[in-house]
Order: sequence, then structure tokens, then C-alpha cells
Amino acid sequence: MTDPTKLSYAQIARELLEEPAAPDPATPTVVSPGLGASQPSLPIQVTDTASPPTARGETRVLWRPEVPRKLGPYELLDEIGHGGMGIVYRARHEGLGTICAVKVMIAGEHASPESLGRFHREASAVSRMGKHPNIVTVYDLGREGSITYYAMELVDGKPLRSRMKGGPLAAEAAARIAQKVARALHVAHQHGIIHRDVKPENILVRDDEEPFVLDFGLARDVDSSVRLSVTGDVFGTPQYMAPEQVRGQVSLTGAWTDVYALGAVLYEMLTGAPAHPGASVPQVLQHIEHGEVAPPRRLRRDLPKDLEAVCMRCLSAEASQRYATAAALAEDLGRFLAGEPVTATRLTVVYWARTKFRRHRRVILAAIALVVLPVASLRTYDYVKQAGHDARLARAQRSLAEAEAKFQAARSHWTEARFANDLTQVDALCATALEFPSDLPRAEEIRRQILAFREHLLPAKAAWDEAERGFEPNRYAPTAPQKKPEVLARLRAVVKECDEALKMVPGMKEAIGLRAPARTCVGDFWESGQDYSTLLAGKPNDGPWMHGRARAYMLFTASANLTASIGKLKEEVARILKEEPGDDVILDTMREWLEDTRDHHPDHAAECEETLRWIEEKRRQAK
Repeated sequence: MTDPTKLSYAQIARELLEEPAAPDPATPTVVSPGLGASQPSLPIQVTDTASPPTARGETRVLWRPEVPRKLGPYELLDEIGHGGMGIVYRARHEGLGTICAVKVMIAGEHASPESLGRFHREASAVSRMGKHPNIVTVYDLGREGSITYYAMELVDGKPLRSRMKGGPLAAEAAARIAQKVARALHVAHQHGIIHRDVKPENILVRDDEEPFVLDFGLARDVDSSVRLSVTGDVFGTPQYMAPEQVRGQVSLTGAWTDVYALGAVLYEMLTGAPAHPGASVPQVLQHIEHGEVAPPRRLRRDLPKDLEAVCMRCLSAEASQRYATAAALAEDLGRFLAGEPVTATRLTVVYWARTKFRRHRRVILAAIALVVLPVASLRTYDYVKQAGHDARLARAQRSLAEAEAKFQAARSHWTEARFANDLTQVDALCATALEFPSDLPRAEEIRRQILAFREHLLPAKAAWDEAERGFEPNRYAPTAPQKKPEVLARLRAVVKECDEALKMVPGMKEAIGLRAPARTCVGDFWESGQDYSTLLAGKPNDGPWMHGRARAYMLFTASANLTASIGKLKEEVARILKEEPGDDVILDTMREWLEDTRDHHPDHAAECEETLRWIEEKRRQAK
């Protein structure tokens, strides 16, 4: 697979455009033969306008079976919608007589295993979340002949895109819709489901402005052992994709990815324009990559500054600067709707006074009319501000304590698959504490360690696992088969990633512990021994680390100039006898090597014999 970090914007756009897509209105659609005349079938006259035509201008061939009037217990009444993967029908349950919606796969018997898997995952993901007032509920999943389908709740509403065609929405209306969608997404995130394709077309809105989230076809299950996609895959709709999606970094997607997409939807509801404009897909992707978003008030001056601040925080290019969870976003939108200060904007005197005035206009005007003393007003303000600060700080301290406990527990199994999900939970708990950097500096330290794990140590562990498959039993010997270029390249990548992690978090034992054996494998024996010595300083009796250090120094002396090696060996013996007088394992290993060297290299026999006597003398002096 092509390295995603080396793809140009044009290459990413070409891959997106060359994926199978539905034809545009001007492209003929060829329909395959049906299932036969065993029962009446619905006419198929569907043109999907949601996707662009092929990049080569070819005629699209969309293989689809005729859909029978009856699928399992459901009688199909009429078509109500369609997309690139399926058609949605209004249907009636034969036994209950209830009206619902039935989604049918377009490809039928020609569906690929990947398409079938995605279709099943969509139904499974939504059904697993149970009943939620703002998520379309899935009732049933079935198959009739070659037709795969699932039944779901029928929502009497229209896509949010239809509402937006009439121009920008009122600020409060847009905030209410976004708040309810954020709460629905938070429920999905709590069940380990990341939507990854939040956009106006995937949000239905009833006439009473109640939104419903649907189409989890691109969802990612963070808890599943089955990888739904791999690093380098680019999934989503370009104008609503977060930077980590554009770069194909699947492992870095999370709740913050959906927060970004919802921020782009909120931006478009408020301004009537996309957050990332562009005449072509490469232009849009480049716009996202550079993090260039014009403030909404530049396009619509009457927008409240608080709502603009919430929207812009969602669209931060750095994931760590966004809301850590969709619930946090919903809470901030709730504060805006209630006329309270939002966390997305710094709480200054001017900001506080403006928001309080908007909420308590009549009271404040009455107070001014009565000529309330300015001193009293300032004292009241200080009291309210301090009380609010103290309450938020106390909550942040509790969250930070829980985050630190979870993080320390998770580090004990950082090489296991569940560690990534643990990091997400710890990151969410740290989010509140990050608002108090001077009072709770530990929050920033934990966030930096989380980033070190995500960006460097987890990739380093993956590279080590790949390299380890090429190891032989004698894997530390310089002439072992793993010295092949491709294995060495992976091992050097391990060392490099560990170096970067240690720049972010100096002394990080996980990075040192992974770098030490990798350095031995690439021939940096002396540096590897130093790494093991650093580890043993904190845990002196660790057997594997003691043997690792002994092996590293033995290989160093075997590969270097003998006279220089003996000099280094003496320096290390002196240090061990001074700092670790009980460490006999490495001293015995050094003695064995000197005796072998004396027996096999007569030219250096005297030098080796003199060094052996020196070690024994130093050992007696230490005792």
C-alpha cells in the first residue's frame, strides 16, 4: 500500500474519484436482469446524484437486481431515497401493520464481501446503540434471495441539506440542531462507534426541528478486533473531513473527528457556505490540511461571538484543541442557548458582562436606572467569578485524578490492543483540567505523554513487531539473518520513533525499554548498554534488563578495537562497583569474555590477564 504521508493532494483526489460511485444525471445507468417473475417487483428508475461521475468520463454500469414487492415480513410500498450503496423504501410490516423504512443493497448478488460487510456493520452499529431520540433505530436485518436489507424507523423529515437551501439558519435554531446531533454522536462514541461521515445529507430534520442521525456505513468500531479499514484509507465526504482523515490516519480518528465534521456542518448552517471551499477535491483537501477556516462572522456579521467561538473550536486543525468529546460540545452549545458564558471563549470582564447582559437585560437596566454603585457591581462580579472558577477547578481536579489513575493502570499493558481505547478515555478526562494550566500543570504533562504514545511509541511497537518476524533465535548476533535491509530499516524506524518520543517526554521508560533491544539489533551496542543501565537505575534487579546489558556490552567489545574495548570495559566495571556493587552477572560475563579472548588471541593474552587481575582487585576493594 502507498505510504499515506507521501501522497499528494492530487493522488488522494484521484483515488477518491476512481472509487465506484453512482452516476450523475447525464450518465446512462445499465440495470442487470432481475430475480425473475416469481412475485411482483418494484420498478427501478434511480439516478444517484449524490456522487460525481467517473474521473475518466466512462458510462457507469450499476448492477442491481429488481426488488420484489415483499422482503421477509415487509411489503415495500414506494421508494423514498437512495444513495451510492442502497435504496430506501417505505414499507409495511405484514404481521403488525406498522409502517417503517427498509434499506436494500443496490448491488444484490454482485455485492463484494467488503460492501456486504459494511452494510452489515452499519445495521449492527446502529442496533447496538438501542433506542435514542436522535438516532434512526434499526429493527431488523435479513436476506431474501440475493437481496440484503434491514428495516429501520421511518422518520417524517427531510435532509438538513434541504433546510439549508433556503439560506443560513437562525443562530439559535442551528445551535439547537447541532446540540442534539452532538448528544446523539456521544451515545455512539460511548458504544465505541465513530461515525466518520457526519454531513447535512446524513441528518434528517422534522418540521419541529428535531434532528436524526443516520447512515453509519463508514463508521469505525474502536473496540472491534476486526479492522474496518487500514492506515492510508481515505473515508468520508471531503468538505466535512478532519485533517487526520485527509491524511488517512485511521488510528488517530476518534470522537474529535466527528466533532470536527459537526463543526463544519454548524459552520454551513450559520453562513450558508462550506468551511472548506474549493473548485475541486484537491483544493478542498489542501484547504483542510492547512487549517484555513474563515471566521463565520466574516461572512455573517450578525452572528453571536460565542457561537462563532464554539464553531471555530470544533474546526481546530489540532485534535487536542477541539472538544475532547461530543458531550462537551453539546454542553457548550447548551450554555450558549441559555445565555451563559461558553468555555470556547476566554472569560474576560467584557465577555462576562456581555453574556450576562444578554440573559438579564431587564434586571441590569433596572439596576443601572437605580444607579447601583460600581464598587458593589465589581465585588459581585468578583464573587461570582471566583465561585464559578472554584467549582470548575474542583471538577477539573477530580477528572485529573481519575485520568492519572487510569493512565498509570493503562501503561502496564501499553503493548496490548486495548491501550488505544484507554488513551481516548484518559484524553477525555484531561480535557477539563487543560482549562486550568497554571493550577493543574499535570494535565498538560499527561496530554503530552498521550501524544508521545499515539504519534511515536505505538508506531514504533508496530515496526518492532514487523521486524521481529524476521528474527532468528540468535537474533542479536551481528551475522544473524535479520540483518537484511528491510528488517534493519524497520529497526532503525523503531529507534527513530523512540528518540522522538523521548524528545517529547524525557526519561520515558517505555521508549527506552523499546529502544534498547532495537539498538542492539542495529549494532549500536554501547548505546544499547547505556539504555539498559538507565532502566536498571530504577529497577536494579530486573533479570531481562541485566542480561540485555551484559549482551550489549559483550557484543560491543567483540566488534570494536580490542584495546579500546578493554578501556571501555574498565570504565563500566568501575561504575558498576561504585553504583551497583551487587551486580555480579555482568562482571562474570565480562570475565568469561576476557578469558575466551586470552585463550584465542595470544597477542592480547597479557593485556587480558592484566585486566582480569584488575577486575578481581577492584572487586575485593569494593567488598
